[in-house]
Amino acid sequence: MNSNANISIPAAAARVAEQVAADVQAGRIDFPSGLKALASAGFVGYAVDFRTATKTFFHKSGGYQVESFMEEFIAAGGDKHRFKIRSTFDVEKIRALLEWAKSGDPEYTYAKFAALATQEGGCAFYNISFTAGSNHSIGLDNETHTEHFPAGTAELLRSLIAQA
Repeated sequence: MNSNANISIPAAAARVAEQVAADVQAGRIDFPSGLKALASAGFVGYAVDFRTATKTFFHKSGGYQVESFMEEFIAAGGDKHRFKIRSTFDVEKIRALLEWAKSGDPEYTYAKFAALATQEGGCAFYNISFTAGSNHSIGLDNETHTEHFPAGTAELLRSLIAQA
């Protein structure tokens, strides 16, 4: 991952965000483990914009870090200019993909998730709030789907954030 901006977050937290982003992209850790690692470093959530191939990690200090994943996307065979995002938003596809991300399926990779979420689900952007315990997926025409974390997950993440 290429760090584009690090605004007022501790250096150790910035390194965690970079490592988690790289590990998730490469399939070395699963989605739940990535959330726990980020919360343990004091992050309260993150947002992914497929239109710009960026992830923004939000820290409890009020700072944030922006990571570009365009190089990894291109290396995985993506168009060098942008993700191909389906023009219609398919809530059922997004729900199924989010379940897949949480399932622990060994066939899951973030690259596959991103390709399916954009090309088949029509997801242009998503925002994950650890403190609210939810994921908001958004289509090109601002259609939305909100998915809440399983019981106990938000509480665990808030506890890890408080300890960071």
